[in-house]
Amino acid sequence: MSELSSYTPSIQASLNNSHCVPAAINTIGSALFHLHEQNDIPMRMKEFLALASSGILRTIHERDNGRQVSDVILRSQTTLYIILEQMVRKSRWLSMDVLEACFPYNLVRTAYQQCYEVDTKT
Repeated sequence: MSELSSYTPSIQASLNNSHCVPAAINTIGSALFHLHEQNDIPMRMKEFLALASSGILRTIHERDNGRQVSDVILRSQTTLYIILEQMVRKSRWLSMDVLEACFPYNLVRTAYQQCYEVDTKT
């Protein structure tokens, strides 16, 4: 990911508009699941969140298997954690309880903390 994708707390966004991804996921997901006419949008959004969380956690596990990781990779992972959290926060179908059930919230907190530290240095 580009450095422009990093969350900037002072503007509560990223410089390349990657902060719009959560709204896009919620809108497109809701529309697609509505078109299936099964009235199970909340369940499908929870399933999407579980799959996204699982994929992110798998990359963390692969990263932690003794390989050196560059700062760019770490920054892009923190961006993913924040995007995931914002997707839940902006969703009318998901709640923070659902996020905490499938993704460790301490990773999200740490991601925000790192972004704030970088933002105060600049």
